[in-house]
Amino acid sequence: MTNCVSSLIEDGSVGLKWPNDVLVNGEKISGLLAEILPSGDAVVIGAGLNLRQDKAGLPIPTATSLALHNVSGFELDDILVRYLASLKRLYEDFCDANGDPEASGLLSEVLEKSVTVGSKVLVQLPDGTEFSGKAAGLDNDGRLLVAMSDPIEIRAVAAGDIQHLRQ
Repeated sequence: MTNCVSSLIEDGSVGLKWPNDVLVNGEKISGLLAEILPSGDAVVIGAGLNLRQDKAGLPIPTATSLALHNVSGFELDDILVRYLASLKRLYEDFCDANGDPEASGLLSEVLEKSVTVGSKVLVQLPDGTEFSGKAAGLDNDGRLLVAMSDPIEIRAVAAGDIQHLRQ
């Protein structure tokens, strides 16, 4: 989705907030969700993109839309074609590398666009526990690696909400 958004927006910095948000200048423009089927033989992907909303029409104060970045004159099909073309390229590269995110270049693309890696973060796990540290990277399973100082350790986070903290 970042490639799709980047190709449309000229006045903003597009980045990824782990685990599933696309940001423009720090504001959420898109969200992505993926879930593997119980059989393990397919993944269902859902993506949302704020298109024509004004600031009052957005779901949260820290959201934005294509319209707020002066992107106009597009058809919904144009956006879908760009998104699916980007997804197809990433998927084919991933499959060609036998599912290796590093060999396929997927990991480096995500790290390049990440606004989370390198930031101090508060991690809120699904069970309600929290901890903070510096987002140090991603592993090959897409887990966020968080370096903590007390105790000194690196935790791999597979699911949770991430809040960026001031450095």
